[in-house]
Amino acid sequence: MSKESDDSVNTSLPKLVIASGEASFDLFYRTRFLTPDPVIYIETPTTRSLLLSDLEVDRGKKQSTVDEVIPTRTFEERLKANGKRASLPAIAALFLKDRSFDRVLVPFDLASGYSRALESEGIEIVVSDGELYPERALKKPDEIHWIRHTQVGVEESLEIALELLRKAEIRDGFIWVDWDTPDIGTGQEVDQRDLDGARLRGPAYHRCRRRTGLRSPYGRNRPSSGPSSHRFRYFPQP
Repeated sequence: MSKESDDSVNTSLPKLVIASGEASFDLFYRTRFLTPDPVIYIETPTTRSLLLSDLEVDRGKKQSTVDEVIPTRTFEERLKANGKRASLPAIAALFLKDRSFDRVLVPFDLASGYSRALESEGIEIVVSDGELYPERALKKPDEIHWIRHTQVGVEESLEIALELLRKAEIRDGFIWVDWDTPDIGTGQEVDQRDLDGARLRGPAYHRCRRRTGLRSPYGRNRPSSGPSSHRFRYFPQP
């Protein structure tokens, strides 16, 4: 594995990202494709390729902005036929070799396990010195719109949560919210479906958790739902 600071490498070497679109800004920036599971993205000087499982291929073709969406199935079959595990690094290495590449540029935060697996397949890893796509810092008009829209949504959501807390009551160590609490900004009643499953945390819940012996907010002993009526329901920490 080597580290490269020459800017010319950014254009001469293929770039490889193995991550989910939700976790990798680089991947989403170049593909506009969101997925919770890791996928393979390879960018050569001429082609941007997204390697997806059969379950994601159709969605990738519709939603992504890459030049080609390739099913990983054929690579998986070839690897298994040779007695190898069809891991993401092995699939990426096979794809690179098919296109006569044995050296690749990766982001600095590529998982070490992926890096080692690629090297074991004969692919030389060059770690980007800095951002893989430094141009990402310059926002496009649509990205500026998304940022503003998100910021406004977060501020409005926070105000709704604060208003619910202002109108809430502490009962037996739990936070209770009146179903008739008006929806902020609309003057309408909050529908139970909008509130059901919401989680409000606070010192009162932690006191109750200590008293009841719940070991973790995510533990198996946490109640699946709280006592409720047509007007009230309590919201423990998730």
